[in-house]
Amino acid sequence: MKRIPFGVKLAVLMLCMAAPVIPFTFIWPGFYGVAMYGIMVATLSWVSAGPKVSLMATAALGVFGAIGIVCRGQVWLLAVIVFLLGVGFGVAASRGVNSAVMQVMILTPYFMRQPPPLFSKGEPSVTPIYLISVVVIVFLGGCWAIFLLERMAGKRTLRVKEVPDPKGAFLYGVLLGLVSASVVVVGQTYFPNTRWVWITMTLYVLTNPLQPLNWHRMWQRVGGTVGGLAVVTILALAGVPDPVMLLLGLITLWACLYLYVTEKPYWEYVVLLSMTVVLINSYGKNTHLLDLQRMGFTLVGAALAITIACTVNLIRYHRISGTGMPELAGQGSSAD
Repeated sequence: MKRIPFGVKLAVLMLCMAAPVIPFTFIWPGFYGVAMYGIMVATLSWVSAGPKVSLMATAALGVFGAIGIVCRGQVWLLAVIVFLLGVGFGVAASRGVNSAVMQVMILTPYFMRQPPPLFSKGEPSVTPIYLISVVVIVFLGGCWAIFLLERMAGKRTLRVKEVPDPKGAFLYGVLLGLVSASVVVVGQTYFPNTRWVWITMTLYVLTNPLQPLNWHRMWQRVGGTVGGLAVVTILALAGVPDPVMLLLGLITLWACLYLYVTEKPYWEYVVLLSMTVVLINSYGKNTHLLDLQRMGFTLVGAALAITIACTVNLIRYHRISGTGMPELAGQGSSAD
């Protein structure tokens, strides 16, 4: 397959990923949505870290997701888990491997806010069988994605990025954890029926712990996130059926992978990443109402992300933005 264009290979790969998953959905309602969590985290982690780290990230999502479901009634315990995830992200960032684990931090709060439907439509019954099934399906979805990626998209290894200021990168993660934990407490306590998880997702999508705050790149990321949301809103207003939205989620995941590997501008990647997360979580929802919520929460998340970036710069470099530490080559690509 060496002469086949890379984008075509990825398209075939995505179809192969979905082929065995979709039939199970007719037997077990919700199977596709749960498996897509594993496929998404495995695919995006594989790009920057290779199969071993991708496998660990997939397993981590399944385990933390199940723990989040069990602890839903203990808001402060959820906050501690989210804070520890932020600290873990900071540790990974200080070692230049934050891209490999970012999806775990983005997707875990989704399990905390509402357990994904499985075996039946609507609110699931949280039993030991349900929890084990969620972990297993997420893991199997990730394993299937990694298996296909290794055989159809070439080999990938862990990409360790240069970290000019490890302490600053770690501080970034700690602040992300603190802010995300606060969002969990406020969201689950006062706004449990809203999509407050969009704030935590926006925080991780917009921040870059390896670079000082750059307003141009930050506004590109904000624009990309809002742009992705706008596209999904248009699709929802057009009355696109839920099964088609799920299929579009697979297509946008393909586009995410292609843009990342080919190192396109990060804002382009963010557009597709935002769309992917929305599409795989839109089944059976009042999409019009959710789109209004997401727009508001995106703006809140963007404001918090900018505040965190400014705080890190003030603490570490005594300035809000600029050249507090050396810039890296290729800073405008999706690799950053």
